[in-house]
Amino acid sequence: MLTFSEYALRLASELADRIGLPGHDLATLDRLTRKSAQRRRLAEAGVDAVRYESVHTLEEVGRAIDRIGLPVVLKPAVGTHSRDTFRIDDHKDWQAVEEALVMREEFVVEELLVGDPGPAGPRWGDHVSVEHVSFEGESRHVVTLGKFPLAVPFRETGDFFPSTLDHETLASVNGLAAEAISALGVRHGITHTEVKFTPAGPKIIEVNGRLGGGVADIVRKAGGRDPVAMAFEVAVGRRPHPSAPPPDGNVVFEMSILSPQDRVRITRVRGLDALRAMDGVDRMVAVARPGSVVDWRTGSVSQLCTVYGHASDHDALQALRKAIHQTYVCDFAPEPTDA
Repeated sequence: MLTFSEYALRLASELADRIGLPGHDLATLDRLTRKSAQRRRLAEAGVDAVRYESVHTLEEVGRAIDRIGLPVVLKPAVGTHSRDTFRIDDHKDWQAVEEALVMREEFVVEELLVGDPGPAGPRWGDHVSVEHVSFEGESRHVVTLGKFPLAVPFRETGDFFPSTLDHETLASVNGLAAEAISALGVRHGITHTEVKFTPAGPKIIEVNGRLGGGVADIVRKAGGRDPVAMAFEVAVGRRPHPSAPPPDGNVVFEMSILSPQDRVRITRVRGLDALRAMDGVDRMVAVARPGSVVDWRTGSVSQLCTVYGHASDHDALQALRKAIHQTYVCDFAPEPTDA
């Protein structure tokens, strides 16, 4: 029993539990998919403590902000791709959220993890993702990916391997992810852990009970063992043997260009042919079409175009990233918000 979809995890886990197949037990599943339960368990285990409160109404959000203190992040307790995720720095931000958000589900108010650009370097995202594969309670590291800077407010724009971290920092984040996996009770399957660098050290953003999006493609192209194959091995009861990509080859990446922080209609797209012809671009998925509407509140799925490729080193990757953003041009018109 295996799924790579966040929204199918519960069904897959319930079926596996019912017929005795390897997978996340239901208590572990709750901690992997509900952010409030995950924060509580990580704090109880002494792995990572971030101030948070579970909320169901705007009035509860306001009281939680008063107790936690600004700045905070407001996000759904269950969700992916930073959907409906807001950064609230001051009273003006909070007023805008009150006017825009209709709360129909549980949300979480968390203290904002202020980033430290030092470990990864100022040109890159101040966070990484760490994949582990677990079998009978033993977790093994698969790969750690570097990140491009987030699009506002917290939308992912892509990953690359190898990261820019030194060996000591890599060991630190990989160890923190392993501690979190153990604390949450994971015994079988692939996990995707996002770690933020802060002035107080690395902190857990969240742990997901499935493979991270785009990770397998990067690992395969970089010369590592396919994480999808390892997930299938666990599902059929075989112990997997991870093999990370060599860190001294090309830098392999997946990069997404996202919409502005607004709800807009696309009026024109330019630069696609030039983008396809660029050295270092292996493949491109052009999602945006004239006439289509994109909304930043859907999170990282508000992508306009995703580019897959390689570069000789991180300096070359930075230059290629700049060229990609200069070449791809999308024109927009404001689109009224749905009633």
